[in-house]
Amino acid sequence: MEKILINDFTPILGMFEKGDDSVVFKGNGSMEDNISCYRNNEPIGIILYPKRFKEGRIKAWIKFEKVDDDSIFGIIFDYIIQHNSNQSFRHQFAGISNRDGYICNMFGDLKRFSYAGQQLIEQDKEYVIMVDIRGALLQLYVNDVLVGSCNISKFTETNIGLYFNNSGNVQILGLEVERQKPKAFVVMQFSDDYKAIYEDVIKAVCGEKGFEVIRGDESRDTGMIISDIVRQIEESSVIIADITPDNPNVFYEVGYAHALRKPTILMSDKTREKLPFDLSGFRTIFYDNKIGGKNIVEKMLGGYLDDIASGM
Repeated sequence: MEKILINDFTPILGMFEKGDDSVVFKGNGSMEDNISCYRNNEPIGIILYPKRFKEGRIKAWIKFEKVDDDSIFGIIFDYIIQHNSNQSFRHQFAGISNRDGYICNMFGDLKRFSYAGQQLIEQDKEYVIMVDIRGALLQLYVNDVLVGSCNISKFTETNIGLYFNNSGNVQILGLEVERQKPKAFVVMQFSDDYKAIYEDVIKAVCGEKGFEVIRGDESRDTGMIISDIVRQIEESSVIIADITPDNPNVFYEVGYAHALRKPTILMSDKTREKLPFDLSGFRTIFYDNKIGGKNIVEKMLGGYLDDIASGM
């Protein structure tokens, strides 16, 4: 993971003090000092870093010098500046809260993970908080323990940030980020008939466009194959599905991707006479499974991937 200079931030809300090897959120300031850093009489702090993020991991080391019932710390993974609105920004973050436990706050829609039933945050204890995002799947780790996961809304590449709510000081001791390539998950029948279109076209084009590509039968994870595929769909940024044969597994996986509102590229051999009714309205690449048709399908697939990447 890449270390971030913790002093190289832009304050958005609240008061912060820079030290030699740490940053301190000054949660013990008074409302008279800076009214903008209070909401509902609770001290709030937000800082953003120049490092931009879409998928991967963000890890922060923090320590609370004082805690209260409303203490919160979160890693901001999506920050939106709004225009023509009373609220100038919106954000999504995941972290820990003494009031609500392990949480993911999605624009005010609070997702509560498992909660120990007691005050989670201890005074003067160092915490390592990590957010791992792959596609629509977010996983939250606290001190190297997975404490929760959920599906999140689609967001574009944005600056990473930190969120604080505490009546005392909070130290930021370290910050690291690891960015991952977006993943393209390929859904198709596993047979030699479709090996060439996968190996020579789909896999090659995805690689050229900066996507990590994987097909269901390439997963090395143990466990039930359907649970592996569901996880791969959730973690992917785009789904590419060959719907040439009537394969119930392929249709199930396409349906699940659509339910998650995943960008989905459908492909079919021109020999197929008619698409299923539920899929007939979707944009589909029809290909000629011959040498002469290879360039055409490469160009079309590459164009669709460029469109998807530009909106990520």
